[in-house]
Amino acid sequence: MAKNSLIKIIQKYSIYSIHGFLELIYFFFKTKIFFKDSKLIRFPIFIRGREFIDFGKLMTTGRYCRIDAIPIFNYSRKNKLITFGSNVEIGDRVHIASVEGVEIGDRCLIASNIYISDHDHGKTNMSEMRNVPKNRALNSKKVFIGSDCWIGQNVCILKGCKIGKNSIIGAGSVVTKSFPDYSVIAGNPAKIIS
Repeated sequence: MAKNSLIKIIQKYSIYSIHGFLELIYFFFKTKIFFKDSKLIRFPIFIRGREFIDFGKLMTTGRYCRIDAIPIFNYSRKNKLITFGSNVEIGDRVHIASVEGVEIGDRCLIASNIYISDHDHGKTNMSEMRNVPKNRALNSKKVFIGSDCWIGQNVCILKGCKIGKNSIIGAGSVVTKSFPDYSVIAGNPAKIIS
């Protein structure tokens, strides 16, 4: 299995320089040691709460990703705060943060500089806003991204959003609400454009 995966990576990335190619081989072997079910994890990757994350099968990541599963609501290790489906590909500098639940379906393609979070710091009423932001209570609601979604560069997906399967989110969008299957959405705040 590992040998076939290595051959496929060599074929796919044979256009790289020798340095780039050797780096990919290094990432491949490091992936198989630390993320055995993943396809290719590019390092560095920053993970908090790994025991609360299900990386799925055949995941691929870019560099400098940050994945935070913070069990502030007394979760047991059986409960996963972040779950990835199979064959998920994420780009560089993707930040996913969860205190309640983030679920990403199979075969999603997630570009670089993405932020996905199921929580924010505090309400916007005056009594809460008088508090220092870090002292405000967290508000959270699960995020769900259906299978086969394409999320463009620099997208922000905020708490409580449900993105239907086979949807496309345009670059730079800020998603603040839910959308049905087969939606093409863009903008700030995001809305259906097609």
